[in-house]
Amino acid sequence: MLAFRTLTLSIVSLLLGGCGAGALLHPFLYAPRSETKPWIPSYKERALVNSVQAENSLEIPLASDVVSLGDLFAISLHNSPETRESWASAREAAATYAESLSSYFPTISFDGQYLKEKLGIQLDNIFAFTDNTSWGPEVELSYLLWDFGTRKQNAELYFQALESMNWKYNEKLQKVLQSVAKTYYDHLYAKSLLSALEADLLNAKEIYESASLKFETGIFSETDMLQAKTNFLQKQVDVTAEIAEVQNSFIRLLKTTGIPCTASFETGSFPEAPVPDSFASNLTKLLTTAWQERPDYLASKAFVLSQEAVVKKVKAEVLPKVAVTAEGGQQWYKGGFTDHGNYMVQLDLTFPIFSGFYYVNQIRAKESALQKAIAEMQQVELTIVSEVKIAYNNFITAKQQIKDTKSYLDAARIEFMAMKERYSMGVVTILDILSAFSFLSDARAKVVRSEREYFVSLINIAFATGMLSTATPHTLEAKR
Repeated sequence: MLAFRTLTLSIVSLLLGGCGAGALLHPFLYAPRSETKPWIPSYKERALVNSVQAENSLEIPLASDVVSLGDLFAISLHNSPETRESWASAREAAATYAESLSSYFPTISFDGQYLKEKLGIQLDNIFAFTDNTSWGPEVELSYLLWDFGTRKQNAELYFQALESMNWKYNEKLQKVLQSVAKTYYDHLYAKSLLSALEADLLNAKEIYESASLKFETGIFSETDMLQAKTNFLQKQVDVTAEIAEVQNSFIRLLKTTGIPCTASFETGSFPEAPVPDSFASNLTKLLTTAWQERPDYLASKAFVLSQEAVVKKVKAEVLPKVAVTAEGGQQWYKGGFTDHGNYMVQLDLTFPIFSGFYYVNQIRAKESALQKAIAEMQQVELTIVSEVKIAYNNFITAKQQIKDTKSYLDAARIEFMAMKERYSMGVVTILDILSAFSFLSDARAKVVRSEREYFVSLINIAFATGMLSTATPHTLEAKR
């Protein structure tokens, strides 16, 4: 028995070329051996998996480059696997739509045959053989003449599915750009906050040195010096932590743009606050723009149209269909004989009479799917209204906060300078100057935060209205 199984496996291996022959008799050898141990691939299996490589070449800025948001937009759209995946899905939908149009054309097939047969015949105890040979071509044509709209609605279904996929591709592009912009401004915020904290550290050092000098000369007690030292060390800790955040925010930016984390380049700083003519419009105009440009909303509308086509299609399936089938060819036989050609033309009329209420319930199901698509579109409408309003309100707030925080910073700076001078003269205590310094530090942080919120709110308005594109940074970074 073992010899027979070995012989059988040898024959199968020969037929299969050695590929997977053992799985026929021992399939579990190709699966994990135990539910408690990991699967260990063979060298060949691991090499085969590792041979799969992405074909897309990444764009990586040079270390000497100062990269703007517009540059990062272009790089991210080139590097992002999300956009490539969505693009491929849209192309797949386009090919599927083209495939559905093939039903408008006849189907033509060719069949060429050559037959040679030898038959044994027995008549009255006489056994004889007959040798027959025939050959010849045959062409078959089939075409759907009329189906009361089934074919048309089927094509419409795939066309609207393609339109929906195209809009989803635009949505994916905008989501990638929005994500890049947010991580970009997060990095600029981290850099600007680090600069503010470094300025705080410098001021804290001045206060500490001044308090130390007064303690050494006996003007103030040791308590003032210790409070100033604690304040200085606190700012030093903040700077160290923010240095790490600058590095981490840069890594997140690289990941979002699809750039390897080993890359290094400069990103500049926040531009001057712009006057965005297109973004500073009133709320009604922004909502109107969103209805016209928001890709996910337009995708939901295209999906509703595709579901309407589905309903029309299933309703037309119960109507008569008229089709024609034609065949023609010629056969030659041994001895030079031929049938001089043959043909057949057939006209078919078909329609369902009873199918166990299949079509009735199919129509009900597709009509329910249409209502679901309409409800989903309405939900997108509500989402768009809320996103546009929130983005616009945040923009108005951030715009005012930039003015307020800069005024706050100017006032805090003046107060701190005055307190520092009065402290040097011994008029005020360490608590007075530390209080003024606390306001200055807070004002610096709020200015940086307001700048980030301002530009993020503009990006969010552009996304909420469907206007976010590679041209957006040029609009946002226009100087006053």
